[in-house]
This record gives sequence, C-alpha cells and structure tokens, in this order.
Amino acid sequence: MIIYFFLPTWQLLFTNDTNTTNHLDASKVPRPSYSIRGFVQEQKVPIEMEMDEFDEIAMHLLFSQQGVAVGTARIYKETWNNEACFRIGRLSILKTYRGQGFGHQMMQALIQYAQKNGDLTIILHAQVEALAFYKKLGFEAIGSIFEEAGIPHQICQRSKHTSLD
Repeated sequence: MIIYFFLPTWQLLFTNDTNTTNHLDASKVPRPSYSIRGFVQEQKVPIEMEMDEFDEIAMHLLFSQQGVAVGTARIYKETWNNEACFRIGRLSILKTYRGQGFGHQMMQALIQYAQKNGDLTIILHAQVEALAFYKKLGFEAIGSIFEEAGIPHQICQRSKHTSLD
C-alpha cells in the first residue's frame, strides 16, 4: 500500500513510498478521474458538485495498491460551529477494490494527518449507508439526516484527541 499526499496544486507533499521522488508528475495523478468514476458515474453525482472550490485548498490523498490507484480523498481546514476543524471528503474507492480494508487505511492516514497538523475536530458528511464504517473510526453521527446530491447523509464528528485503535 502506498499513500501519497498532494498539495492543492497537485505537487507531492509526502508519501510513505521511499522510491518516489518529490517531483511526481502531477499530470499523471489520476485523482479526478477516479473520484469522478466513483461519484459522478457510479453514484450519479452532478460533475459540478464533484469538482468545487475546496479542491483548490484541500490536501489530496491518493491510495495505490500494487501500482494501481484505487482510492482518493481530500482534507482541508474550515470553520464549523465557530471552531477551526478539519473536513474530510470525497472518499472514493474503485468498486472492484472495496471491502478489502483500503477505506479504513485511507481514513487512518487522513486522521493521522489531522492529528499531526493541529489535532482539531474532524467532520465529514457521511452517506447514511456508511455510518457504521465511520463509527468504527471514532466518528459520531450528529444532527438530522439530509440529502446531498440526492443521497441521504448525516454529519459525523470525531473529537480532537481521540486516539486511533
């Protein structure tokens, strides 16, 4: 498993792959196409909702397994309930690679990134069918269920200082 973190400009920030240079060619990073495949094609999310202004400020994660880019996500700082926090979003794993623990590994990397960069509360909009997945990672569902892109969601929160098991 190789995890890459990219700056908003898609310049490589860091990776756990010791064979990667710090100048990975951003034109070869497939994140938008994988995320679009997961959200736009599979879940019928309008493309104008998938690509937004937060892509320009977010750190982007690309998850690679045996040389194949299989998942993506993003994380960025924002203000929520008058407090600084991290927001995770656009977690997407190619359908043929689901159920193998990659989502869990990706979320652990994102949580560790947040802990190392301010240890703030983390929020996300979870699809209702994925609430149990996020609960296992220390997230708590709060508030009412709402629709986002026609899909039921609920806000989930992970308090700062919550340890990874």
